[in-house]
Amino acid sequence: MARLRAEPDARCREPELDLVAQARALGVGRTRFVHMFRDVVGVTPHRYVTEPLASHAARLLSGTQLPVTDICFDSGFGSMPSFYAAFRIAYGMTPGIYRAGHGPGARRSALS
Repeated sequence: MARLRAEPDARCREPELDLVAQARALGVGRTRFVHMFRDVVGVTPHRYVTEPLASHAARLLSGTQLPVTDICFDSGFGSMPSFYAAFRIAYGMTPGIYRAGHGPGARRSALS
């Protein structure tokens, strides 16, 4: 399990990262692996991999004017739909709406 947990940390921005395939290579089935991973780490393998990617994307959205498409692929997502879905789960809004409230030029209140 430690080896499988280290893999996404080292390769988190590689879209072809497949923890389930690596678990199978170690003789652990998909369902068992997901349960074991969640028990040890506290989240599913998918969330463990996508949350840091979404966090990186949020930093780029708030700190740069790069196009959302560039941010998607620079953050390690393999497609725009997977990026939008993961970002919405992590932040409760689309990347565009997030940028409008947090990005360069976003209006800040006097209390911020």
